[in-house]
Amino acid sequence: MENIKAKVYWLNERPDERDDNEGKHFGIYTFNCSIEEYDPEAGLGSYDVLEAFWFETEEERDIEYASL
Repeated sequence: MENIKAKVYWLNERPDERDDNEGKHFGIYTFNCSIEEYDPEAGLGSYDVLEAFWFETEEERDIEYASL
């Protein structure tokens, strides 16, 4: 099974308004489902995050995203 990945933004994901994630606001989540299993109506929040990667710039994130 191939896991799916998604680009995320820390300010939308943070659990605490005071948490700045050390300035790393651009992220990638990988999820425990295949693209065939993904339910767009339920959204990615209904799946367990396998890994989270965080970057200081959008460019760094996008380079890593392309390599996953």
